[in-house]
Amino acid sequence: MDKSFLVKKVGMEEQVNPSDTSLLGDGAFIKELIEKLVCRWEHSNPSLLEQLQAIVQQHLFLMYPFQFPITDTELWSEAYSKWLSQMYGEFWRDNPDINQQELIEAIKFIEKIEQAQQNYLL
Repeated sequence: MDKSFLVKKVGMEEQVNPSDTSLLGDGAFIKELIEKLVCRWEHSNPSLLEQLQAIVQQHLFLMYPFQFPITDTELWSEAYSKWLSQMYGEFWRDNPDINQQELIEAIKFIEKIEQAQQNYLL
């Protein structure tokens, strides 16, 4: 379909033309994010990695055709890792190279998407 229409989803809205929209998970951003998560957790906590990958994929599905609001994969790797680790009650030491305000905003975004997903399942 080569016609634009308004999509409203999880608090976001945008004019979208399906013929100009990439396939779900097809972009360089998501591949780089998954790569960073794999490098970070593959050897130290493969179970956490598996869960992180599943959560990211679920969030992508829920957000489609929208993208993450910030395109810094290092930020999102940190945010998803911190968010899930803290859900398990683990102590988290923030990476000083990550902007803390952006990290807080990214985690709020993750929680918003997670809440939307939970509401969708009800």
